[in-house]
Amino acid sequence: MRALLRVRLDQELLRQSEQITEEMGTTTGEVVRMCLAQLVRRRAIPFRVEADESLVQPIERVAELWEKLGPAPDAP
Repeated sequence: MRALLRVRLDQELLRQSEQITEEMGTTTGEVVRMCLAQLVRRRAIPFRVEADESLVQPIERVAELWEKLGPAPDAP
């Protein structure tokens, strides 16, 4: 069985990734599938993750988003 994963991306990031993956003979979706397969296989992110100020949201924004989600269903 297959499932659909929807992700919101910056249009320019998607455009650039599609251009690069096309040059590589694959698709952006296939690269996402490969990354997820490696995540499961290795139980780790399959590449080094570094903070990039242009990509990382300020911690205040992250906290605001978590607060809007509310407590976890199993939380007291």
